[in-house]
Amino acid sequence: RSMLKAASFFERLFCWLVVLLLSACVSVPKAPEVSLVGVALSGIGVAGPRLVLKLNVRNVDSRPLALTALDVNLELSGRHVAHGVLVRPVTVPASGEAVIDLQVQDSPLAVWRQLRAAHQGGREKLDYRIFGSGELEGFGRLPFDRRGETAAFLPAALRKGVSKDDKPL
Repeated sequence: RSMLKAASFFERLFCWLVVLLLSACVSVPKAPEVSLVGVALSGIGVAGPRLVLKLNVRNVDSRPLALTALDVNLELSGRHVAHGVLVRPVTVPASGEAVIDLQVQDSPLAVWRQLRAAHQGGREKLDYRIFGSGELEGFGRLPFDRRGETAAFLPAALRKGVSKDDKPL
């Protein structure tokens, strides 16, 4: 009888080891690197300009990255100016990149003011911080936080009062 118990114990132990080994093969995906490419004008309405944040998402993982949601906050020169969300799912290839557009949810005027101030002040670059989280299909949410510099590009339609000889950077 003790032999049966010992065999049963080893069978259960073996099963648990197999489960642990298989679960170790499923690795946790790496957070994507997200950077700001630019800000684009998507239209002008009654509430003011409608802006789109252009983001570069770089997949540092060796398998495709299926983003089902992306929640992004943008700071320009230390001021929170925008919040954007992913409109439709995006798949970034393994060890690849994709440029995605996010519609600005908050007041796009705050972004416009920062860009215009930089442009009128002659600054070519703006410090930015972009942070938030992305939801990965089959895994859950991964946070990201990135700081950098971006060209102080101001769409021509928003450059009222700026010399027409000036060009977007």
